[in-house]
Amino acid sequence: RILLDGPCSALGQRPRLRIDFTPTELAGFAAVQRRLAQVAVGLLKPGGTLVYSTCTVNPLENEAMVAYILGLTCARTKKPLMELVPAVPRVGAVGLQVPEWALEA
Repeated sequence: RILLDGPCSALGQRPRLRIDFTPTELAGFAAVQRRLAQVAVGLLKPGGTLVYSTCTVNPLENEAMVAYILGLTCARTKKPLMELVPAVPRVGAVGLQVPEWALEA
């Protein structure tokens, strides 16, 4: 089992009256998280579990990252390396819909 709680923008951690990040800086967090996710997936044993965690509401760091991780494939077989399984117990509702442009990384 691997818990990936990578560096994030922390936009959901506490209320803010203004955001001090530029769009480029926000995208930079997602880029670092993608690299960390690639390493984490590579370290998992077959059948292993990856838990991805952030403290942000930025969809580039949440829903788009989950879509990215689910899109990782084996170089040899081209089959997906990961699958999404239900969390038990389930808390909350369905996440945000990821715009197509966010998946083009």
